[in-house]
Amino acid sequence: MATDPRINILYADVPDLVGVDGPMSDIVEWLMGGTTTLKVLSIVGFGGLGKTTLTMEVFRRKLLKDLLSWEEGRLIRKLRECLLNKRYLIIIDDVWSKSAWEKVRCALPQNNHSSRILTTTRIESVAKSCCSDPDDPIYRIEPLNESDSKVLFFKRIFGDKEGCPPQLKEVSNQIMKKCCGSPLATISIASLLASKPVMLKEQREKLLISIGSALEKNPDLEGMKQILSLSYYDLPYHLKICFLYLSFFPEDFKIERDSLIQQWIPEGFVGIERGLSVEEVAEGYFNELINRSMVQPMDINCDGRAHACRVQDVMLELILSKAIEKNFVT
Repeated sequence: MATDPRINILYADVPDLVGVDGPMSDIVEWLMGGTTTLKVLSIVGFGGLGKTTLTMEVFRRKLLKDLLSWEEGRLIRKLRECLLNKRYLIIIDDVWSKSAWEKVRCALPQNNHSSRILTTTRIESVAKSCCSDPDDPIYRIEPLNESDSKVLFFKRIFGDKEGCPPQLKEVSNQIMKKCCGSPLATISIASLLASKPVMLKEQREKLLISIGSALEKNPDLEGMKQILSLSYYDLPYHLKICFLYLSFFPEDFKIERDSLIQQWIPEGFVGIERGLSVEEVAEGYFNELINRSMVQPMDINCDGRAHACRVQDVMLELILSKAIEKNFVT
């Protein structure tokens, strides 16, 4: 199966991520400084701004999977026992309520070893709850500036920020600005454009009208879902149904490529193409969802193939809403 040449661009390494250097420096400086007592930093911002990406670039680590199957009280006791006399850094991603934070906080003992906690949330009141100590800061993540937005937008489409043809620059800049500095919206719309080798100026102008002022009026979940819906509606039918099938997987779940393909095929989602096996056709579907930034690639080997993917939380909410709307799942 031929590997799509765009996959290495779509799966950015840390140095290629746009707009994270400043925030990363701020957070690392906070982690390394201050008093020896336990401190919490909460990163707050609406969906699609890159809270999870930022925290995972600061520190890539997850709890052992087997711990998640433990009874709540046992898990809290075990974590307190493990962390009591240690210097630790814990990341808690996407905190939705004060009550959830209070349970998690019980498992994280206070000590004088300069331990640190990073949380992310979309909700200001939850961020304040996490940072109840006067010395605990709230970091409000900001949208990308215009310069970084241009790099992300035009590099995704043309491979270079200066690669846009002169006749398309004005309308392309207007489309980019409609994304309001949201990395997720910018990547989604740029990937939609990149999926079309030839797109006339008039077609881009229609896309501009379709975007409207979704994020300008609603810089929140609903505005973001409206932007992402454009990419969903642009999918051909066979990709739409494969995309909706992802509603069966939980948020941030690592979806193995081969396992997913073997679920698509018996469902009858995969068509027949001359000269290709059904598995090769299905892998083409998988790669196309990655190319369109509908899913995020994981485990890219030296052969350039992604062996797994994950679904970003806002995108999963779109999938769930469309799956229910189409009566695909109940």
